[in-house]
Amino acid sequence: MIFGGSNEPCGTADLGSIGRLGIEENKVLAKTIGEFLENKLGLKQNRVYIRFIDISRTEIGFSGTTFDDILEKK
Repeated sequence: MIFGGSNEPCGTADLGSIGRLGIEENKVLAKTIGEFLENKLGLKQNRVYIRFIDISRTEIGFSGTTFDDILEKK
């Protein structure tokens, strides 16, 4: 993969969550994930894109239904 015109190690990451993402949360997650990838995999933080995806409860299936049904029953 070429990133910024260079073939140095790089990557992308997707993080999906049901209702736990936001401006401040994503900043903390970006720092934590970036540090982890740099320390464990040697990927420089400026060579990784992280995409945060806030997923609706109706878009995740589990145990024959969706999280919307599961959470409404609680």
